[in-house]
Amino acid sequence: MINVLSNIKNACEFLTIVSFPFGRSANSGREMAGSMAFFPLIGLVIGGALVLFSFLLNYILPWQCVCAIILAFYAYITGGIHLDGVADTLDGMYGGKDRKSVLLIMRDSRIGAIGSLGIIFIILLKFAGLANLTNNQWILIFLMPLWGRWTQLFLAWRCDYARKEDGLGKPFLEFVTHGDLLLGSLIMVAPAIICLGLKGFIPVAAAGLSAFLCSWYFTKKLRGVTGDVIGGCGEFVEVFVFYVTLMVS
Repeated sequence: MINVLSNIKNACEFLTIVSFPFGRSANSGREMAGSMAFFPLIGLVIGGALVLFSFLLNYILPWQCVCAIILAFYAYITGGIHLDGVADTLDGMYGGKDRKSVLLIMRDSRIGAIGSLGIIFIILLKFAGLANLTNNQWILIFLMPLWGRWTQLFLAWRCDYARKEDGLGKPFLEFVTHGDLLLGSLIMVAPAIICLGLKGFIPVAAAGLSAFLCSWYFTKKLRGVTGDVIGGCGEFVEVFVFYVTLMVS
């Protein structure tokens, strides 16, 4: 029980700006990787917060304004860490001529034109999808952060670390286990089926397929992934599966 609480605490503190006094902070690579099993759970908590926030604001503001505010809140509560991954990944893949130069560009703290456009398009796609939700589709907001956090777990489980030197993502990739993936996948599948019925298998399959394609592509291009790639792919898959869910719900 203590280990579960510690893993949830570590997952929450890594994925959001929220910190908790209980539990033990991760002191090893295995403890950091173990928290990834609960990444989808933190995604659900974030989704629940977004739904609550949107309900409250919808009483006093037009829905388009609510969409803009909850996206700003979403970026704030996550510290924008995954949007940063989008920018770094796109800058590297666009500007790099080979594997070494791609990884070097990703290390650069400065953001380029392609990275900036990537963030803008991600936010615009989310806004357009949210702005077109009907009153009975609030569940899509709840599920939206789930898909990206599961994708991060999947990539950490499937891929090697692309860099020779240490980085933020290395401990996660080195120590994540089959059990972590299984637990995280159950946390991902269960709410989708509960909320959407048998249709829930469609976004689940879309998440699995798109995450696999991301792992295949970056393994081919970089011989693995980095923390930036994991965060960026989480955003890409999140948007894609959100639109798939929007179509079938």
